[in-house]
Amino acid sequence: MFLFPQLFLKLMRTLWMLGAVAVLPSIAVAQTTETLPDSPTLGTTEGDASRHIPLRYVPARIQCGYSGSGTSWTTGKVITQLSARANGGAYLTTGFTCDIQVWLSSGGTTKSCDPKVLSNKFADNHGDDVAVFQTKKTFNFAAFAAYTGVAPFNIVLGDRPFAVKGDAVVIDWATYASANQANVNFYVDSQDDRAVTGTRGTSVSYGTACNPTNFYNYSTGYNVGELFRTYSYTRNTGDISLMWISDKRVDQAIGGGCSIYADLASPAVFIHPIPVVTPSGGYANFDWGIVPPALKGQQVWSQGVAFDPTNALRWSRGIETTFGDYRNAAPYDCGHRYNYGSGTRTFDPDKDDAQYGWEGQTIVFKVN
Repeated sequence: MFLFPQLFLKLMRTLWMLGAVAVLPSIAVAQTTETLPDSPTLGTTEGDASRHIPLRYVPARIQCGYSGSGTSWTTGKVITQLSARANGGAYLTTGFTCDIQVWLSSGGTTKSCDPKVLSNKFADNHGDDVAVFQTKKTFNFAAFAAYTGVAPFNIVLGDRPFAVKGDAVVIDWATYASANQANVNFYVDSQDDRAVTGTRGTSVSYGTACNPTNFYNYSTGYNVGELFRTYSYTRNTGDISLMWISDKRVDQAIGGGCSIYADLASPAVFIHPIPVVTPSGGYANFDWGIVPPALKGQQVWSQGVAFDPTNALRWSRGIETTFGDYRNAAPYDCGHRYNYGSGTRTFDPDKDDAQYGWEGQTIVFKVN
């Protein structure tokens, strides 16, 4: 449920201006080695970035989306294998095993995949033709030294061919293990294809949290066309976590070293109606809607509050968010979305949502 429209009615009265980032047309480039993203050079040269998911940390799950000239086809493509490679400088001192499963989706019949993979719900980014591409099985990764030159595409995935509908595809790669693994320095090669323009939005914290003082919160998606989210980490399991946004910043002490930082008395305040019971680590996120062009340059202030299992109150610091229109002006849409287990934090690839990700960066795959 997107709540931004109700807040915007109070702030701007211009919600009819809701829009989406336009996709610029482009032309695919032929190449000897077919890759995602499509490129005349990525078959033999390394990408300009790397990803620690899904092999540096296991269990994990990452979705990568590609469309437009991010793929080398327009329609009718059948993918039989996808191969990834280690990032330059990556190495693995101790070998490991994990289970791997991969799903693909594309155009579908009534619902197409989202190549920007904007949703933290993995299923929401898929088209309705989603299918298993690599059946779940155990993979063995032997220790290796850093490669001299570009690493080979030797992480080979796929045992069920997938027929792509249209020019877009989402690759959904999950790794499984009975306990968290930290496979030091096993990063996979990726490509950052952002060609940015506009003024970047900002998110700045202020004030001090209480009960505990490290009750952490932040916001993402504060540019036109992005999904605005606020997050909180209460540092406690089983808290009932709430969040609100306001058009006014305050610094109102309420005792016990706690303060209100986002004005609850303003006519333009909105409390998210879906409280979150925090899992291990105290994580919660709140979706507010797509940022419309009318909000460029405007500000909102947000704060989180939580009730612990004894009904004690804990308050976050404040977050000041300024909306911009910074965007990816690359000739196609792409992005990634992921989550993983690490330390004492657990993650179930089949049940848990994504927590991280952004547009413009994807894993490099060789396509067969």
